[in-house]
Amino acid sequence: MDDGTRWINLNGAVNARDLGGLPTTDGRTTRRARILRSDNLQHLTVADVRLLLDDYGLKNIIDLRSNAEVRLEGPGPLTRVPSITLHQLSLFPEGGRHTDVAADIDKVLPW
Repeated sequence: MDDGTRWINLNGAVNARDLGGLPTTDGRTTRRARILRSDNLQHLTVADVRLLLDDYGLKNIIDLRSNAEVRLEGPGPLTRVPSITLHQLSLFPEGGRHTDVAADIDKVLPW
């Protein structure tokens, strides 16, 4: 699978990709339609949701946004689908007066 076939055409997201076909450290490749990655899913259309459910069998979402981002932007349309489990796992712990990604960036990024 090349980069061109990894892209998932969604009207409500601009950077959705199937990570299938990527090499692993042991020389194998990841399976198609097992791991998807995307930018913000807040604006998915009904057709987008249907495509993710029917063509990719979407069952779990790992939302890496902070709690503040979720409160600000809302949970998104996929959280209303009973067959999907949401895992809220913010990359950036909230603390102090800053609740954005800059708050603890030095603890997360290695450079």
